[in-house]
Amino acid sequence: MKTTKLLLTVACFFLLNVGFAQNNSSTNDEKQKIEARNAALSSKDKAIRPVGKDEYMGKQKEILAKLNVKEIPADFPKYKEGMAVEDYKKMMKLWMKNNKDLLNPEFKKKMEAKKGDR
Repeated sequence: MKTTKLLLTVACFFLLNVGFAQNNSSTNDEKQKIEARNAALSSKDKAIRPVGKDEYMGKQKEILAKLNVKEIPADFPKYKEGMAVEDYKKMMKLWMKNNKDLLNPEFKKKMEAKKGDR
C-alpha cells in the first residue's frame, strides 16, 4: 500500500513538472517572438529616422547645392523630431516647386524634366 502511494506521488510530481516545463517553454517562445518583433520594429524606425542632427536632416549641403543662394532661406521646411523621412522630402519638394526662383538653373532643369516625364 505504501509503495502504491509512493509511486502515485512520484508520478504526480513528474506530471506536474512536465506541465510546468511546457508552460515555461511556451512563455519563453512568446518572449522570443516579442523580442524579435520589437527588434524588427526598432530597425524599421531607424530606417525612417534621419541620420543628421540639424534642422535639415543632415542635408544642408545638398539643399544649398540645389539653391542659388548662400544660405538656406528661413521659410525652407525644417525637420521635426519623429517626422517620417518621406514626409519631410514631400515638404521640401513642395517648397522647391513653389520657390523656383531660388533654385539653381541646373536643378530647375532636372525638376522640369521630371515633371515632363510624368
